[in-house]
Parts: sequence; structure tokens; C-alpha cells
Amino acid sequence: MVSIEGVMHNFVMKELRRLFPSIEGWQIRSIPNTAGAGYIVSQTLPGHQESVYVFVRFTRYATAEDANALKEIAAAAPLRGITKTRLVLMVPDGAEVNGIPPEIEVATLRSYGFYGNDLVWIRRREMMREKELEVSANTKV
Repeated sequence: MVSIEGVMHNFVMKELRRLFPSIEGWQIRSIPNTAGAGYIVSQTLPGHQESVYVFVRFTRYATAEDANALKEIAAAAPLRGITKTRLVLMVPDGAEVNGIPPEIEVATLRSYGFYGNDLVWIRRREMMREKELEVSANTKV
């Protein structure tokens, strides 16, 4: 049996590969002791080494605590010889990110989003909207 966390982790990896393609030299690895929520993405090109620390949250509201957790992850796992470092908070579509400082980039998960207050798989959300439209069309006389 597959766990929900395992499935969500697979979608996160798919999203990371979309944002940071290996064809461009990006390498993605999970950061230990982050329960699958922390990743280091790095790229080494001649004269340029870039690292991106990614922290994934599946919550409705991204908070300053999430930003601090991302900064702590980056501080605890420094990489040598890096010429550019970025911090990215990855959240579901529709999450509120008002409290995130400007030095932290926000990336939206295309696979998950909020439908009302519920976190849903985007394909499921689309099916629910189609069903609502169908019911609405059938109830009009």
C-alpha cells in the first residue's frame, strides 16, 4: 500500500524536476531530517555554482515560521563554493503567502491546490468543478 506522504513526495519531485531540469545540470536531493519537506537543488556550470534550498508546505497559510524554518534548513546544510544561493518556499495553489519576506521566493505546486478550505489534488478539483457546473446546469429550469 502506498502512503499519502509518498504520493505527495512524488508530485513534489515532479514539480522540482519541472522547475529545475536535469538537462540544464540541476541536481535535486532531499535534506535528511526534514520529513521530506526540505530539498537542496544545485547546479554547477563553468564559473557558476548555484544552490536553491526548497521547503515544501501543504498548508493553507504560509507563515513567518515557515520562512524561518527554510532559513534554518539552509544554515544547517551549507554548500561550499556556491556563487549564488536562493531560498524557495513551495506551497499549493491558492495558499496565502502574505507573511513571507521578499528574500524568499514562492513557488506554486501545480499538482495540489485549495478548493475552499480543503487541500485537493488539482485534477480532483477540476472534476469537482465540472460536477458543480453540471449540477448547476441541471437545476436551472
